[in-house]
Amino acid sequence: MTKRITAAVVAASLGFFALGAAPAKADDPYWQCVTFARMFSGINIFGDAWTWWSQAVNSLRTGHAPETGSVLVFRPEGRMSRGHVAVVSDILTDRVIRVTHANWGGSRGKVEENVTVVDVSGEGDWSRVKVWYNPISDLGSTVYPTYGFIYKNARDAFNGRARPGPAASPDLESAVRDWLPTGGQRYGSVMTDQTPDTTPDDTDRVTYASYLDLDVLLSAQNPRSDEHDEMLFVIIHQTKELWLKQILHEVGLAQTLVRAGDLVPAYKILARVSRIQSVMTQSWDILATMTPADYLRFRGSLGTSSGFQSDQFRRFETMLGLKDDSFLKFHVDRPGAHAALTAALDAPSLYDDALSQLAAAGLPVPAEVLNRDVRQPYVASEGVEAAWLEVYRDTTRWWPLYQLAEKLVDLDDALLTWRHKHVVTVERIIGRRRGTGGTEGVAYLASTLERRCFPELWSLRTKL
Repeated sequence: MTKRITAAVVAASLGFFALGAAPAKADDPYWQCVTFARMFSGINIFGDAWTWWSQAVNSLRTGHAPETGSVLVFRPEGRMSRGHVAVVSDILTDRVIRVTHANWGGSRGKVEENVTVVDVSGEGDWSRVKVWYNPISDLGSTVYPTYGFIYKNARDAFNGRARPGPAASPDLESAVRDWLPTGGQRYGSVMTDQTPDTTPDDTDRVTYASYLDLDVLLSAQNPRSDEHDEMLFVIIHQTKELWLKQILHEVGLAQTLVRAGDLVPAYKILARVSRIQSVMTQSWDILATMTPADYLRFRGSLGTSSGFQSDQFRRFETMLGLKDDSFLKFHVDRPGAHAALTAALDAPSLYDDALSQLAAAGLPVPAEVLNRDVRQPYVASEGVEAAWLEVYRDTTRWWPLYQLAEKLVDLDDALLTWRHKHVVTVERIIGRRRGTGGTEGVAYLASTLERRCFPELWSLRTKL
């Protein structure tokens, strides 16, 4: 017996999005896979598709068998660098499902209904799948790795769910062939009549400008005054936000790797983050070419806006371990940003993940640290310091953990350097004036220089 989310349910879920063969219009929405999956499944997770899995494992039930309405999370690989998410709309067999998803392959920005997906993993755990591709009227040749399925239920709602076993048939594709679309049936059809006639990558239509979406990017600078220097001020801060987006992208992957115990691959990711931080710090030198007179000519146009209100910077701090829910109130007007920061507050930080690996290696991390409420600010622990001291006193034995610790210190060091340069630049331009966001300005910024994301990695050095 099949279990299905019907096309009517899709229409009802989306309301304004009509099914069938209606021609695409210029003002039709451009759907991202995450936006559609969140709306269609009711699973309220934000962020890039590949990060859904690490976010879900702490709060939602996850597994390796499809259920109607669950979300299949594809791992990032190749050109699909941000992963992909698709909602299970129909279960045909334990190895064949149909999904409804958006922004896949040649159907950029569009929704595809009831696309056939086949489990081709050796163990029958849906860790490797093939996806139906309309232009060739068959399964595509690419095998996509996945994390598994996210279910809407809370993590503890169901326990002891059996993991699917290996396939009974050695020839899986022959075994499922009867379930695949034939005779012109288009179960993978796009929900408009704009069926792609090119390869999934559609590379013959990609230009430098379209790939980078330059028309959108370069139209986002909108100074509020006619002063020449305001453009520099806007671009400096927008560039920082773009780098922060990349940093969050990298730290999310680093957390996934560290949680899985894959420390060596995490080193490269963390090194990349610290390099990005260095570039961000250097940008203060560019802003410092603006004199006090230059800045004061347009400062009034900023209103109450302030870098203090950057949700991405707060998420970065939070993911490293500096948790402070008082910043949530600055983002109530942006539900997505508010939800993303809330999710970061609710999840273990990178430092929590590192301490878990420390304990997994047999080092004496106090139980009260491992079992603490991760939403609360981290408090330095003598027991944690003692555990790290063992690592630093025998680096040969604990080399992977030692390297991880030093990569974490690189991040903290770079963050402190960025903060210090921020203080100097602000004092150089506006002196001790109050900040536009209502803070004490330089006095507030200087107070942040005392913050440490990984306190024991600093304090232990005195005791070596």
